[in-house]
Amino acid sequence: MQALKILVLIIFSFFSSTVFADKNRDIFVLNHGWHAGIVLQTEDINNSAWQIDPLFKKYKYIEVGWGDEAFYKSSDPSVWMTIKAALIPTSSVLHVRALSRYDLSMFSKESVEKITISKKGHIKLLAFIENSFAKKDYKPIILSEGLYPNSFFYLSSKKYHILNTCNVWTAEALESAEVEISPFFTLTTDDLFSQIKN
Repeated sequence: MQALKILVLIIFSFFSSTVFADKNRDIFVLNHGWHAGIVLQTEDINNSAWQIDPLFKKYKYIEVGWGDEAFYKSSDPSVWMTIKAALIPTSSVLHVRALSRYDLSMFSKESVEKITISKKGHIKLLAFIENSFAKKDYKPIILSEGLYPNSFFYLSSKKYHILNTCNVWTAEALESAEVEISPFFTLTTDDLFSQIKN
């Protein structure tokens, strides 16, 4: 009888580790000042509908940000760029960056927030981000190299304007992942992070 109990316990432990351990996913949100980025584990998106560059699969993490094309791609955005991005619907881009565990650890505690989401929420988050890519022949469109090593700008299917800013996009992405957040109150990264921390 004791042996049977031990056997049942072993089977249950194995079942729990293989089925329930996969239930939640950890993601991170990075504060870059004007923009925020969502960080996912690369292994979690390898089997998704994304057709990301093979380069990214060599790294532990992948960061995705979104914003106005001209403003995001500029190393020194002008006042006119800021006004134009706010008042006129403009083309937008996704900035996708490869990160190692070491790269992620270099961010200060104030600039990174870890969020644990459900497996269902994670799937919905991937779908939200995937739908933000403009595609040609079912593949994301690379526009140029990104702001950092191992990063690229991709054309987005969405328009940027004052009611749909980079921080609103990030909040909507998190909301799709079933995180309690209000995109309407996320005009700045400070607004975004104050909601995440609450």
